[in-house]
Amino acid sequence: MWPLGHAAGAYLLASIGAEREWLPQPDAVFVVVVLVASQLPDLVDKPFAWFVPVLPAGRSLGHSLFVILPLCVLAVLLARRLGRTGLGLAVALALCSHLALDVLPVLWGNGTWRYVLWPVLEVEGYDTPPSIVAMFEDSLDAPYFWAEFVLAGLAFVRWRADGWPGLPRAVATVNPSAD
Repeated sequence: MWPLGHAAGAYLLASIGAEREWLPQPDAVFVVVVLVASQLPDLVDKPFAWFVPVLPAGRSLGHSLFVILPLCVLAVLLARRLGRTGLGLAVALALCSHLALDVLPVLWGNGTWRYVLWPVLEVEGYDTPPSIVAMFEDSLDAPYFWAEFVLAGLAFVRWRADGWPGLPRAVATVNPSAD
């Protein structure tokens, strides 16, 4: 999945969690933390597999449950210590949503899920770093690629319903039809 889909999926889940009162109401910190956490596995794996080749693939260390689950626990414990346990739960949810969304292509017979158990299970490495343009072009005929835009649309609607958390108040409250 591309960054847009991860961000949208994580925000949707976190917003629904807030509506159900499992998580705090979204504010600027909440939105930024959820969006960063939704990208974290790729921010770890892609550079260290593609540009500084110390990882075998763009989905390995940062996508492994052996890393994600301890990070989730650490996020909750740290947030609890700071008096924001719900924010830690939102981070954990965003990290787990990244993995879940990356596994979706398996439902269409594409990709693999082996990276979630790396290093116990091997992942296919690269001879040369993949081209982002080529990856994008390969994605264009995949249903899960287009599903990202549906997720993004739903997240946008949800973000608006939440009162545009994360935007400066002056921008969020502008209502041109209020004349």
